[in-house]
Amino acid sequence: CADPNSEIVIALTGDLGQTVNSSATIDHIATGMQQSTSPLQMLWLVGDLSYADAAYGRTCTHSSGCNPGRWDSWGNMVQKVTQQIPIMVGPGNHEQEDSPTPKIGAPYVAFTSRMKGPDGANAPYWWSMEVGPVHMITMNSYMDYSVGSDQYNWLVADLKTVDRLVTPWLVVGLHAPWYNSNTHHYNETQEWGMRLAMEPLLAQAKVDVLFCGHVHAYERSHPVYNYKPTQGAMIEINIGDGGNREVLEADPADWRQPQPDWSAFRQNKFGHGRFHVYNTTHAHWSWHTIDTPEAVESDTLWFVRNEDLHGVQAYPTHNEKSH
Repeated sequence: CADPNSEIVIALTGDLGQTVNSSATIDHIATGMQQSTSPLQMLWLVGDLSYADAAYGRTCTHSSGCNPGRWDSWGNMVQKVTQQIPIMVGPGNHEQEDSPTPKIGAPYVAFTSRMKGPDGANAPYWWSMEVGPVHMITMNSYMDYSVGSDQYNWLVADLKTVDRLVTPWLVVGLHAPWYNSNTHHYNETQEWGMRLAMEPLLAQAKVDVLFCGHVHAYERSHPVYNYKPTQGAMIEINIGDGGNREVLEADPADWRQPQPDWSAFRQNKFGHGRFHVYNTTHAHWSWHTIDTPEAVESDTLWFVRNEDLHGVQAYPTHNEKSH
């Protein structure tokens, strides 16, 4: 429930999958739950969970187009976390279960049979909830997001309910990134199309940060609007490298050159992030890779809100433009 005076620490990642890298990410999150100071209290996944669909030659054993056994093994892998803290999820392209083509069942059957969202007719496709001082929104990159669509109209209505005196922090998660300087998944329809339709809504509502997945590499933007660094605008953080079964986009050549002005930091590593909201005015983001101890921060950023609770300044704590 909402409480503007409370403190919350949320773990985030995307494209988790179920590989040795996925397991290492989960181990890191489990370690973060046990620390004596500011332990992780929730896990938020921004799509592509089990990779149980039929893509990449996965054998289907169900008419929905997925392998249910892969969902079971994924559940076993994340259990050390989910049996202790809540998990919130949004759908990615691999939750559609639409391979092979033509699809052989209704989309999202396995996903919706296992994953629930907050109360509401649209969950778990898109949803919102309030936890402590944070209003969380998850959107769906793969259902109609155009102006006037059900999802668009729902977002308009939900943003009107936000009271920054009650939930001063407003964050959004979705799968396909709006800003991406990696050659993989670059400029896909779901990315630019959703941005054109919904970025004005998020800007008007003064959303603090947008978390995305899909690209299997880490990237953080400067405050940005319409591809231009804009003071006080939303920051996007791409965290689609939780461990996925496809290869990590690790070749330096995978990054587009030169690095765009809106891109602040990018890195080819598997890992997870921590969004630590201290109070109504201060929040801290940190990125933790699996090739270092969990406590090591590979990227960090302070969010500092004005006293009137509108407008956030971002303060990185290390040299940017690295990768």
